[in-house]
Amino acid sequence: MMRIPVLSILVVVLAAAPGLSLAGGPEVGDQGARATGRGGAMTVRADDPSAIYYNPAGLARQRGTGFLLSNRVLYSDIEYRRARTLDWSDATHGVPRLVEFDHIRNETPWTWLSPMAALASDLGLDDWAFALGMYAPNAAGRLEYPRFGPQRYMMTGQDVIMLYYTASVAWKYKDLFGLGLSLQYVDVPRFDFSVVVDGNMSPRNVYPDSSPFDMHVAIRGEDRFGFTGILGAWVKPVRGLEIALAGRFLPVNIRTDSRLEVTADNLATEEQVKVLKGTEEDNRVSFELTFPTQLRGGIRWFFEKGGREIADVELDVQWEMWSQNRSYRLDAGVTTELAGQRIDIDQVVIPREFRDTVSIRLGGDVQVVPGRLWLRAGGFYESPAVEPGYAFLDALSFHRLSPGAGLTLRLLGADLSLAYNWIFQVPVVVTEQESKIFQQAPGE
Repeated sequence: MMRIPVLSILVVVLAAAPGLSLAGGPEVGDQGARATGRGGAMTVRADDPSAIYYNPAGLARQRGTGFLLSNRVLYSDIEYRRARTLDWSDATHGVPRLVEFDHIRNETPWTWLSPMAALASDLGLDDWAFALGMYAPNAAGRLEYPRFGPQRYMMTGQDVIMLYYTASVAWKYKDLFGLGLSLQYVDVPRFDFSVVVDGNMSPRNVYPDSSPFDMHVAIRGEDRFGFTGILGAWVKPVRGLEIALAGRFLPVNIRTDSRLEVTADNLATEEQVKVLKGTEEDNRVSFELTFPTQLRGGIRWFFEKGGREIADVELDVQWEMWSQNRSYRLDAGVTTELAGQRIDIDQVVIPREFRDTVSIRLGGDVQVVPGRLWLRAGGFYESPAVEPGYAFLDALSFHRLSPGAGLTLRLLGADLSLAYNWIFQVPVVVTEQESKIFQQAPGE
């Protein structure tokens, strides 16, 4: 038997109320059009090669050989407005200037390429299945904001490419239960981040709006080797009911080999900023962060007619341990030099205080035309990964609600799946007094 689902396309839209902040969070949405149309409720069903991600044990129930090619198109509508502040560096007769800021938006809202490809086969065996695949994580990898915008002390840009290369194996005992394992090589060929820091060297001088010593700092790096894995299992206790459990059992620890580039934005000089280690020019630094372990479980009810499944409903709960990522850390050990002035940069720790998230996912399929057309719908709720005071433009992960829908059309032995997913985050307002994210000024 040759089973070849060849193409799936999904569109994910992130939206928020105008004037308030939103972002795609560390990871958002789901892999593959079938899962996206079901609100991500795929842990138990896992009936196509995307099982390498959702639950590798599901591969054992897939007979024959199948190939999955999927692409995720993401529109990330991020809008941010910095809270107004008092600028004591521009006080008149002891009265500071009140500064209000314009709204800014992500200047690159579209992510056109976020692929997943997987080949699965039972190799002619009754109870075993194997798969090879590759996918990018669920995130908006590229963000761009105005270099001189009010958000510049938080971020001016981010460009990350991350890929999971996966080898999976699964085994089942009759149709009673199954086990599966995905081993993953994690490759980060690009990890770029840029921000403006205040190069002012006096703690008495405060520039909350714009400093004459502003420095644009770009960190460009990569981490070409990482490792993690996914374990999964399913059981069918009675006819019409299945239960499954799966999860990433190792965190992904990223430590980049990076280069630090510093440019003076506001100083009237053509001299370049030097980055030194000792007396030699050396701009090598490293950046660290963690993608956490995960656990998901679910229960699925399915309905049959004439021995063939015609509909199902699945309820999943997913736990992501983002609290493993307490901070971002830049290990530099360098000295910057401009016009004879030096600033030592040893280790910069940006507290993030991520917290664990829990999501509830409900969705299902119905076969409308036997063997030809399937419709699906679903949705999810996800709890925040950050407290409002630690909100940062790369991961404004607040309360999320998401409805989705999709379909699969089978033609000439191939399945074409389409899905649409709208993710709404409850807007959050953070006052200057509540914020725990501070302007970086290494010289102070």
